[in-house]
Amino acid sequence: MSHYTHIVLATGLTPQIAEGDEPEPLEVVPWHLDDWHGLLADPDFSEGRAYAALMLVLKEMGKI
Repeated sequence: MSHYTHIVLATGLTPQIAEGDEPEPLEVVPWHLDDWHGLLADPDFSEGRAYAALMLVLKEMGKI
């Protein structure tokens, strides 16, 4: 694999609407990190890079 994945851990955000450059609107699905087991069980959460990013964030936050 020769691509990169950038992970940004942002905290203290508030919902806002801004014009983006995506060809279609992005769907934002809020999920509490304390329910990360439920996220892993969700069939829509299935990409390996997302799993890896979640594990890195949980480790950084001291949750695992």
